[in-house]
Amino acid sequence: MQRDGTISKEARATPFTLVVSFPLGTTGADAKGKVYVDEDERPEMELVDGEATYVEFYAKFGEGKVTVWSEVKMGRYSLEEGLMIEKVSVLGLQGSGAGVEIEVEGEPLSDTSRVHFSNENSNEGNVEKVEGGNKRKSMVVEVGGLELPLGKNFSMTWKMGIEG
Repeated sequence: MQRDGTISKEARATPFTLVVSFPLGTTGADAKGKVYVDEDERPEMELVDGEATYVEFYAKFGEGKVTVWSEVKMGRYSLEEGLMIEKVSVLGLQGSGAGVEIEVEGEPLSDTSRVHFSNENSNEGNVEKVEGGNKRKSMVVEVGGLELPLGKNFSMTWKMGIEG
């Protein structure tokens, strides 16, 4: 997901937010998604080095730990355009995130001073009906302050703690 712009060319230059959705209250799950970016002039999606980038994203939650990573095919276009991932939002978890570890191209990210967690709770009236009378809180955990190049493989892991 990217920010909006007056024209699509402006929107394509904005940072990305990855949105990962796990089942509410899960103790273990996997998710995946993908993105294709190019200059938006081609009638067909064609992966050409330096003219397009294709990225597959994966996420896993288990044993109280979240891992999100990417596998990039032909990242040069995104690197030349300066396309970045600024935030990862994970839906469906309960608790709060802590202790993020980030690697880009297999190397630990040296400066994580701007990286931060934010947690958002919500009680939805419909959750009670869906969950058979067990009212539960849904949780969004966001990892912000990121500057991950879309055109490079990355991996990030953090622990989920229980909130009282």
